Amino acid sequence: MTELYGYTLEKVFYGFIRRDPDLLRAIDAFEGAIAVRGNALEFSLPALYEFVCCYYELASGHEVSTGRRRYLRFRKALYENSTNSWLMPRGGRVDLETPNRNHDLVLYKLVHVEHC
Repeated sequence: MTELYGYTLEKVFYGFIRRDPDLLRAIDAFEGAIAVRGNALEFSLPALYEFVCCYYELASGHEVSTGRRRYLRFRKALYENSTNSWLMPRGGRVDLETPNRNHDLVLYKLVHVEHC
């Protein structure tokens, strides 16, 4: 799971911050709760997980076994690691967009930030 978490940081989050054209096209073509809105990437965690799995499979040629248990480990990795500490020096931050008691319905947004 750490490989998929690292891939999320480096290829998806940092790719969005850098405006990687291949990533932006893939996000635009993806049918799920992940989308570029203005200068932010908005997503639910289930949609982010599904997108990351698909994008990883396309890039690596290796199939990722999905399922609720693996999704929960992915979500746990996002919550337990210092994602924003990694993103801030690279010009990004994940913020809460729409709270919900059900973690799967919470919406987040990755935004560009100015760093000194």
